[in-house]
Amino acid sequence: MKILHAADLHVGCCRRYPDSLKRARLVFRDILRIVKAHRCEFLVVSGDWFDRPTPNHEERALVAELFKRCPVPIVSITGNHDKWGRDFGQTALNWLTGLAPKFGHRVWDEPAGEEFGGVWWIALPYNDWSAVEQHLLTRYYLDQIPEDWEGPVVALAHEFFQGALLDSGFTGTSDKYAKLHTFANEVTYWALGDIHKMQKMGSNAWYPGAPYQTSFGEALPKGVLVVDLGKKKRPEFVEITSPRAMIELTEVPEEWPDAYVKLTVRPEDLPHPLPPCVVQIGSTSLPQDSQEIKDVHAMVSAKFLLQGMRSYLEKTKGWDEKMVKRGMRFARDLVKKVQPE
Repeated sequence: MKILHAADLHVGCCRRYPDSLKRARLVFRDILRIVKAHRCEFLVVSGDWFDRPTPNHEERALVAELFKRCPVPIVSITGNHDKWGRDFGQTALNWLTGLAPKFGHRVWDEPAGEEFGGVWWIALPYNDWSAVEQHLLTRYYLDQIPEDWEGPVVALAHEFFQGALLDSGFTGTSDKYAKLHTFANEVTYWALGDIHKMQKMGSNAWYPGAPYQTSFGEALPKGVLVVDLGKKKRPEFVEITSPRAMIELTEVPEEWPDAYVKLTVRPEDLPHPLPPCVVQIGSTSLPQDSQEIKDVHAMVSAKFLLQGMRSYLEKTKGWDEKMVKRGMRFARDLVKKVQPE
């Protein structure tokens, strides 16, 4: 039996960038292709479906579409970015937890243990568990498994476990990070989420990493894991390359890449106008003199600065038409102040 293990989808992670949702759509498309190509029987998502616990309509619709189109059951937990409150159930996916079983899927936003589709699942959605809590919860749900159970046991967790390595090179080695108890003789596979770098955390425990870059500084490659639960072998990493990359440049190229670019150059070397692919300017590009800063900001057109603002105020902030008009007028006045005279 094979499963596709993904995590940290972070839909909505680059809202302010052009065509940001296109990247998530391409990831979802590729995940479905990998499910079919590798004949996976489950799509397992270990939390952080959304980048914010307040997804907008388009972001929720994209996730709902994946549940509709996926040819195999989706089994998932919620992550820290999905959670908007301290209590269980206060997540951006609480509308799906009750609906999912009616359509052959499972989404847990509180601890659970359940047999589903020939697999015994243990769900530990994000709750900043301590090592003792994680151990006790896992032990509790393992003890619920019938003695004659012969199928695989898959546990899902979304936490920064001790020893995990970030793309930045930071390693969580201090005691403030919970140590993962893998129960290697009882749990077939730990499907972990939260860390965006693919890595092994035990003989039966893996982070797949994020399937695409969600911010600058995250290293390629990115992808998902295909896990054969019937064989004790290393999961297969399948790279996903279709979304636009996020790259950092320290000089102006002869030809601009088809990517989101963070450009860090001297202020006098900044191109005018800035190409649309440059979505972030590095700190050394910003001079100390306020007049020069005004000139740097003036390179960005008013149209670019105001792009998507009306939609943001209407759909994300929920403002009525009168408030939207006032907000847009205020924003246009601010933009005029940094435009060349």
